[in-house]
Amino acid sequence: MIANILYMRCVYCQKEITTKSSEHVIQNAIGGILESEDICCPECNLAVEKFVDKDFVKIFSPITNNIDYLPKRASTESCYDGQVMCAGQFYDAKFKGRKIISVPKLQQERKCRLDKIKGVVPKQFNFNLQNDVFENGLSKIAFNFAIHSGINPEFLMDFVNVEKDGFNVTSIKFKNRVIPFCPLNIVDSKIEFRNEIQLYHNLILFSNGKELWCYVDLFNVFQYYVLLSEKFESSEKVLRIYAQKCQKIPLSEKHYVEDLHYVKPKHISALLTIFGVTYEECKAQRKEGEDDFSLIRRVINEKIRKESVVSSLSDLVNIGGMVEFVDLLKNSSDTGKINLYHNFSFYFDENDNLIENNFRQYFIDGDGQIKFYPHEMIDVMQSDSKMIREYTSLKFKLMCNYILKNSLLK
Repeated sequence: MIANILYMRCVYCQKEITTKSSEHVIQNAIGGILESEDICCPECNLAVEKFVDKDFVKIFSPITNNIDYLPKRASTESCYDGQVMCAGQFYDAKFKGRKIISVPKLQQERKCRLDKIKGVVPKQFNFNLQNDVFENGLSKIAFNFAIHSGINPEFLMDFVNVEKDGFNVTSIKFKNRVIPFCPLNIVDSKIEFRNEIQLYHNLILFSNGKELWCYVDLFNVFQYYVLLSEKFESSEKVLRIYAQKCQKIPLSEKHYVEDLHYVKPKHISALLTIFGVTYEECKAQRKEGEDDFSLIRRVINEKIRKESVVSSLSDLVNIGGMVEFVDLLKNSSDTGKINLYHNFSFYFDENDNLIENNFRQYFIDGDGQIKFYPHEMIDVMQSDSKMIREYTSLKFKLMCNYILKNSLLK
């Protein structure tokens, strides 16, 4: 059931929300820009950051420390693990920010400081996903998106464990079932295995009978289904989609700043009206010594830049349309051609636009049967978990290659 009225109580402590508090659906430390004021009170917002977000975002440190133009970058550099190569050998290493700070075994072998060793080259990074921290953070994203999409919280609370001392929240844990994704047809494989990874976040909230699921895709690498409810009731099928690029337009790009540089101070009121910004919002972001005109122009520029990140899912997953389809046909067996045609037409319309009602929810198997993706992935987990591990490893490799190619890591 979709809530018809605003749910004005904090979902965690149940207090009435009297002071608005903006909660990021996807953690802002990993570039999430979608926000909602209808989820929790200010105190519980801080509790979520403490009990869920703080450790979760550390998992993505190799990305957030090395990718430019994230919508939100951490104010301090963080540490993470990986591997380097020196003289043809791999070594475990410790990184901080964009620097290699320690290679214990190599330093022990050479009996000297790291800065005295030449030819140390970063090769890959570690992402620790096999823990409660990761699933807790993913589930929180799915939970937030459901609330933001108007789902009544009563359907979601079976998997949320909140411990309280009076109204004070002392622990928040999500116990949702988290299912990894891997492509189960040739079209999904084509979408996922490109020469270079595209960085984006994608959320798809959808219902299937009494089940409510959310597909969470972070950085186009960390892809999972989160079961939000097994008792969901609605008179209509739920489908809500959010997609954003993970990198903002650089300030230096001319089409970004447009003509704001030339706007005169007398046009301040018009600027505020056109871009839907209030003077109070601007004042809260004022830097020391900044005059009103510079402040307002900076805030509006940032809003334009932020909005440029939000994207169409169809644009992000486009695989080249009919040209790519024909190329795939040439290299397919007769049976493969039939399945390829079924899945391509199941995912894309005649104008090569993504059919969002099907994507990541359903696919067509080799027998021509429509299958529900989360249920099939549960079967794969039980029968062929190696397939999932191999897929995850390939996606990590693509991400590591992207980081090494585009960062200033040294």
